[in-house]
Amino acid sequence: ALPPTGLAPLANPGGVGIDMQLYIRKKGAIFSGLVSCDSQWCINCVAKKKEKHVRMISRGIEGARLLGYGLYFMTLTVQRSDDIVDQRKQLSAGWDAVSEALRKYRKKGIKCEFVWALDVTFQNKNGQLGVYHPHLHIVLAIESNPNVREVQRVVAGAWARHTTGISTERCQDVRRIYKNEGISRYI
Repeated sequence: ALPPTGLAPLANPGGVGIDMQLYIRKKGAIFSGLVSCDSQWCINCVAKKKEKHVRMISRGIEGARLLGYGLYFMTLTVQRSDDIVDQRKQLSAGWDAVSEALRKYRKKGIKCEFVWALDVTFQNKNGQLGVYHPHLHIVLAIESNPNVREVQRVVAGAWARHTTGISTERCQDVRRIYKNEGISRYI
């Protein structure tokens, strides 16, 4: 049986000992003295990192709104498939097209800012190898405040012309953001 608390030395890669304390309680255990790497890929640091990221995006959305920018939440997708290599190529081609479309706004002197995240869902098919569904979530802020139809035509249209399958312009989701209702957690 473990004692109520225990002290265990850890060695880091530099060879310096680190004191780690383990507190065992009725509802689980708590570690203290752990090293924090502050990496978004670390399971110990991701929650702290995520909350900081959400606050930063929320402030960006609010700042753009106060400046009168048009704000849009977009989900751009490619056809579901078990061929993730082809989907990666399509995502890359689609993103290049979107980047070019946004450069057209900038060439006209219109400020355009964005933040995006890749999301990949996976679904089994009758116990067989399933299909991947990669898609991008994008928050887009455009100084000229265009209507949703224009953003759909210019940005989602560019995406659709450079991807295959169901990636038609009308299948891409573009919505106006009036306030941050949890959208910053998608990114």
